[in-house]
Amino acid sequence: MEESQEINEIEKPVRLSLHLICKRHLPPDTQKSNQEEIIESLNKITHLRLDREKIKEIDSLELLGDKCTNLYLQCNLIDKIQNLECLKNLSFISLSNNRIKKIENLKHLKKLLCLDLSENQISEVDKDEVPPSVIILNLQGNPCSKYPNYRLNTIHDLPKLKQLDHVDVTNSEKKSVGLDVSSDEDEDDDDDDEQEATSSNNDPGKNESFQMISAGIMLRSQKRAEESLREHKLHTRELDDLRISWNVPASTRSSVAADNL
Repeated sequence: MEESQEINEIEKPVRLSLHLICKRHLPPDTQKSNQEEIIESLNKITHLRLDREKIKEIDSLELLGDKCTNLYLQCNLIDKIQNLECLKNLSFISLSNNRIKKIENLKHLKKLLCLDLSENQISEVDKDEVPPSVIILNLQGNPCSKYPNYRLNTIHDLPKLKQLDHVDVTNSEKKSVGLDVSSDEDEDDDDDDEQEATSSNNDPGKNESFQMISAGIMLRSQKRAEESLREHKLHTRELDDLRISWNVPASTRSSVAADNL
């Protein structure tokens, strides 16, 4: 009986509230600030981290500004993608380890580059619901990823993908599903293979803006990303891995105490 009560308490949903955002991203003395100062601080958040909070529903993000480009909501209880219209400049979303059943309500995110929906309950990939700007997609651990020809079908439906489920999309795969591949891209593939083999042990922590990282650099860093992911899972047992995997810089939040999240 005690064990059952403990499980229910652990799974009790939490509301995504302004209070929770402030708690995770603003200094403890923020409660002494006036409303204008709080709003000003919220508008400076670039990386919104609300992972592992038992959040049930995405909501209450309206006070965040246009500077917010990275959203971390992994390891929650979310069952629907919604209410992201206010964050039009998102380029990176992690919603892994939730209860999401379908990809939806993302088409308005014209700048989205990286989408992590791994370890959810998605049974079908609706190509019309994935923003065409996405070049990195992770659907590992979903029912859809176990279907025959899942990978090739997804590459065909989303021709701009550079990486799917942590594996580079090759030109041979593109050709096999009838996508056009230029001769220049063929040469780039050979160059990338050679550079990756010689640079896989380089230091992964380059403090570059995610928006400025080219697709080629992200692909050549795949081996480093996998090593970082394994180490991160060992220490945290959670899936807050994409920031390391694709060299997304640490949060540049104003007035936030150093990495206490």
